[in-house]
Amino acid sequence: MLPNTLIFRFNRKTMMKRLILLFAIFTIFACERYYISDFCEALIHEDVSYVRHEVDNILYDLLPQATHDDPLGHYYNLMIFVDELNRDDCMYASIICYGCIESFPLQSEVLVEIDDGQYITAKVLDIATPPDSEMYFVGLHN
Repeated sequence: MLPNTLIFRFNRKTMMKRLILLFAIFTIFACERYYISDFCEALIHEDVSYVRHEVDNILYDLLPQATHDDPLGHYYNLMIFVDELNRDDCMYASIICYGCIESFPLQSEVLVEIDDGQYITAKVLDIATPPDSEMYFVGLHN
């Protein structure tokens, strides 16, 4: 009888160790890991040079197409830009206004809400909307 109880205890201890190890591995991999892109990080930390580079890369080939309803010719381009920003899982972008900032050239504003997994940070992108060339990044603010 003695050898059977030793085998049972050994198996029970081994089984407990395996269960604890399995639980530990499950706990480590079950933690939600929230991915935030480099662009979202740059927006949160207001890295203007990085944001300028990324925004201008999206905007460089969006030439104006003036219509009777849109003399600047960039409203559709601004919607394309917002759609491109919304492809990033850590942000939601929307148009605040189109050609509403009276400067030369007129500027538009895009609201970007960044979710880093803990907080939602709102930033505003200022985008120049010249009637004769592509749009370009002007500024970033809260």
